[in-house]
Amino acid sequence: MVTALGLLAAAISAAQGLPADTTFSLAVTENSNNHVGARRLFLDFQDAPATAGDASRGIVVSAPLGDALITLDGDVSDWDPSLFTDITGLVQSNYPLSEYVDAVRTMVTIGSAWDADHVYLVVRWQDAGLDASTRYQKWIYGGGEWGPQETVGATPGAPNEAAPNTVGHPLPGGENEDRVYLMFPIVDVQQNFLPDGPGCALYCHANLKEDNPFQDHTGKGVAVMGTNLPGDRADIWQWQSSRTDPSGHADDMVLGYATDFDNGLLPDAGEAPFTANELVAGAPTWMHLSGLGFIGDVLAEALAIPYTGTPLAGAEMPHDVSRPPAGSRADVETGASFDVATGIWTVEFRRLRDTGFDDDHPFTGADAAPPTATLVSAVDPVAGETLHNQSCVLCHGPFGLGNPGETGWIFSRIQRSSGSLILQAVEEDPQMQGLDVSEQEAEDIAAYLQTLATWGPVQGFGESCNGLLVYWENEPLLGSSDFKLYLYGVAPQVPAVLIAGISDDSWAGIPLPLDLGPFGGPGCSILVSPEVLLATTSDDFGEARFTIPVPADPALSGTRTYVQWAAVAGPDPLGLGFSAGLEITIP
Repeated sequence: MVTALGLLAAAISAAQGLPADTTFSLAVTENSNNHVGARRLFLDFQDAPATAGDASRGIVVSAPLGDALITLDGDVSDWDPSLFTDITGLVQSNYPLSEYVDAVRTMVTIGSAWDADHVYLVVRWQDAGLDASTRYQKWIYGGGEWGPQETVGATPGAPNEAAPNTVGHPLPGGENEDRVYLMFPIVDVQQNFLPDGPGCALYCHANLKEDNPFQDHTGKGVAVMGTNLPGDRADIWQWQSSRTDPSGHADDMVLGYATDFDNGLLPDAGEAPFTANELVAGAPTWMHLSGLGFIGDVLAEALAIPYTGTPLAGAEMPHDVSRPPAGSRADVETGASFDVATGIWTVEFRRLRDTGFDDDHPFTGADAAPPTATLVSAVDPVAGETLHNQSCVLCHGPFGLGNPGETGWIFSRIQRSSGSLILQAVEEDPQMQGLDVSEQEAEDIAAYLQTLATWGPVQGFGESCNGLLVYWENEPLLGSSDFKLYLYGVAPQVPAVLIAGISDDSWAGIPLPLDLGPFGGPGCSILVSPEVLLATTSDDFGEARFTIPVPADPALSGTRTYVQWAAVAGPDPLGLGFSAGLEITIP
């Protein structure tokens, strides 16, 4: 009987033909939007007997199911693993100095299958934090009020512990969730999804040049997604470990044209698989019917009742209420599992070949052409540093620090950027057009930039004037002899002074910062108390530096020092420029 049904299914599939081959993009995240993946992959639908895909070109084979069945349960025992494709997930979206732990490279396994009605995909990867991240923005009661849970940050011993922004700096983002993004073209006049095109790389807009140069968490509030031509659209399946997984669906969305800071990522028509459990009059709208002692991470709509009662300290309530989605937003069914022993996620997807909605990619029509180029799978940060120093440092400064003006970036900070961000800038930024940067070179440069972080025990504050840049290198550890303070952005062979003090609030009864505008230095300020002045002269490259030894005295642990550079610079009557300040805390 099973064989007969299989033959019938095969006959129906043969009558319909294979689904149409397509280019697509993939990303996975760990407890944030910072993601790794591949901006360009290829889904190759084959008839029986299917042969394995070509990982070097990002080709994923989709095999016919025949009389087999795939259950959406996060278990791959009903798949043929010999047809899976392993790719190196490269960092795709890090916006320099983000508020979450940076993404780190990881291996991602992808499989696909099809039958008469549906297309199936499976994505497996080891979570960088080795946790399931199912507590998205969870409401926690403390101090007499409800507030969102702060991010847990990196996990000791997990892969994300190696991210450069995890040490010595608070991450202010709220607890987030793990995600899978799949993107398929709908209309692609810009030709991003041609065989060797940039894929999704040109759709993520960091807008870093418009960000505030004088804050640590750049990228926050300015990064958006959108296509670049009116009419171009892409289909996005977004699975989320906290908000969509309980409903057994991905959030089906569409990416459309957007400009500037507008976000082109919009939900498909219909109801989402979750609804926000918003604070009203300082308390969640909904609670579990069992009462305020509920500690689960999933609040199903059928078990939610209006909030009432008085919570105890430490009470918690999910940020969202899970519910069945409806309409076009309910097209993508999923099943997932998380292996706590290995930290591996397995997420299965199923969707109709053609939903009939114009906000979905149809797996019908003509096949897309397969890729010819090889995917970048290995990166070389040493080669990237050389390329950076040859092609990037003139504008963006050493160490990817950027070049800030008095009110915004002249050239943005690019520390910890992705290869995709670099390729997009070369394509779209008029100041970078004409540069010849290959995908391998972009990823190598990014691999170098992803080792750089200006925070830790040293925090920047205040604003610079007349182009002075301050940077530090190596941590000011007890007993260290290699902590360095640099000045950039001045003329060669000019006097410079490193100002150091014990306060950024006041000096000799004078409140700080001290505005130097009335003294002929508009836009300039003294930010630190000048208890110590170290004089030097900039070198032939317009740079100055001091190496500061730190005594091995435990009594110094936790002490703070504030520093700022001043130098001869600028056309102002005062004739001086001042850098931003640094707050240095001895660990």
